[in-house]
Amino acid sequence: MSRGKLITFEGIDQTGKSTQIELVSAWLKRRQLPVLITREPGGTYYGRVMRDILLSGKTSLDPKAELCLMMADRAQHIWEVIAPALQEGTIVLCDRFTDSSLAYQGYGLGEDLHLIEQLNKWTTGGLTADLTLLFDREVGSSFGDRRDAADRIEQRDLGYKNRVRQGYLNIHAQHPKRVMRIDVTGKSKEQILDEIKPMIEKLLKTSCSRLRKNGDALA
Repeated sequence: MSRGKLITFEGIDQTGKSTQIELVSAWLKRRQLPVLITREPGGTYYGRVMRDILLSGKTSLDPKAELCLMMADRAQHIWEVIAPALQEGTIVLCDRFTDSSLAYQGYGLGEDLHLIEQLNKWTTGGLTADLTLLFDREVGSSFGDRRDAADRIEQRDLGYKNRVRQGYLNIHAQHPKRVMRIDVTGKSKEQILDEIKPMIEKLLKTSCSRLRKNGDALA
């Protein structure tokens, strides 16, 4: 693979996306493919500092300040982690990326969507995900909603969470070739993994000769 691939994992909280990142990483590594797991916010040293500010339940932030911190985290993350890994041919699995800013700060908090899109392009240098896996469920379904969580964003009300979810669905509708929606309702982690494997294989098989090493598929 001359250039790595960026696969992003998106969705409202408690959809199992972080579990799927670990499962996908293990699946790819068994095929001797180079993999890096990272996240936003918090994929760098400075990002972890910003993550503490952004998610602390004791912190009160203006929505514009929240957006700016997210963008600062992303700029450092691209420069320090994601871009170098892609240049080395690594498959980068990122827990949240540009779509989160649109969903959470845009649709959720009502910040200008066009401005967020421009800031995303600026902070990433135009880099976009090769594939986005959107893990979806209704707000308030069996995964639970952690109103008592320490996470400042998770503590927001159901109206906010529904706006975020609808934002994700709008993004999926606008970018159906990049954003793949996975309904996680009532499914085990193994069932979800089996559903997304073909999506990832389709992305990789055109650029990674090792996908079919010794005649074996990614199974």
